[in-house]
Amino acid sequence: MSFKENISTAIYNLKATLGKIRQNSTGLKRRDSQFFNKCIDAQLNNSYDRAILYANECAEIRKLAKLLLSSELALEKAIIRLQTISELSDVVGTIIPILGIVQETKGRLKGVIPSVTGRLDEVSGMLNSSIMEMGSVHASAPGYTSTSLNPEVKTILEEANTVAEEEIREKFPELPQELHAIEVEDEARIPVALTATGVEIPLQDRALLKRQVYSYIKDQDGKLSVVQCASYLGVFPTDIEKAILRLKNEGKIILE
Repeated sequence: MSFKENISTAIYNLKATLGKIRQNSTGLKRRDSQFFNKCIDAQLNNSYDRAILYANECAEIRKLAKLLLSSELALEKAIIRLQTISELSDVVGTIIPILGIVQETKGRLKGVIPSVTGRLDEVSGMLNSSIMEMGSVHASAPGYTSTSLNPEVKTILEEANTVAEEEIREKFPELPQELHAIEVEDEARIPVALTATGVEIPLQDRALLKRQVYSYIKDQDGKLSVVQCASYLGVFPTDIEKAILRLKNEGKIILE
């Protein structure tokens, strides 16, 4: 493809990726609303353990929502730059930061929305091809600095993170102050079940599910996302919640 065709196709793929991100963000907002309402109901019914469980899940969902919104903002900036690239004299100098944004965003979303990584790989290939066509050094050549370390890329991503954090605070209702959600070190722990469906657990299988949940908690070093566990085991989040409470009542786990 020619340079202009590469850029046009890259813009198309980035816009398609944005659509997928927004679709998942809408699902997250709906899921957060469900858990938030359950949290408030549990608190009103003096079920503190359940309230903490739901508050923790809201916290996990909001971390993911921030990640998706930050990625969305960064890709929007990349699209705008690609759309105006024909008006610039330093085309290569413009493409390199865009390539960095795409590569960094692909890394962030790899375990969150796997379906978009193929499109972002395609965009990276097109942008690399455009750089070569303009006579620049290829990314694999000696002396090439990784675009993900480009200072401009870092600045763009940091700005996107800041804006995303502010918007998340505005869009999501504040959790009750007395319920302190457990902080998780790795932001990439994603409740991947936002698009998953489960199956009803028969009564005779609940003991097995309880053992599976217990093993899952041990494998996760005591850190648990209800929706992630539900996705992993192929059941409804409510079944996981019941199993957790049974484990607590049996003294096998402690909810912090």
